[in-house]
Amino acid sequence: MSLAEDSPYRDVGVDFTGQEGDVTLLFHWFRIDEIEGVRLYPTFLRTALGALPDSPVHIIHIDRPDWSGAGNRCYLCLRTGRGVRQFP
Repeated sequence: MSLAEDSPYRDVGVDFTGQEGDVTLLFHWFRIDEIEGVRLYPTFLRTALGALPDSPVHIIHIDRPDWSGAGNRCYLCLRTGRGVRQFP
């Protein structure tokens, strides 16, 4: 995908909105080093975006609510040609 040089979406300092049915969506750019602190779903993206693999990977991830405050931990496994990497 590419954007025209004068596209307003190229300006990462400006938020923009979109519409999905009756819901207005707000889009905001974050620096990669800020992503871990962002409320982002699926949650594995918070760490995985800062450690992108060199080749396509198969990701199995399940976000489960943690109502008890213990357990229900989610893990991301990236299966690459160089083995498996696990992110908490």
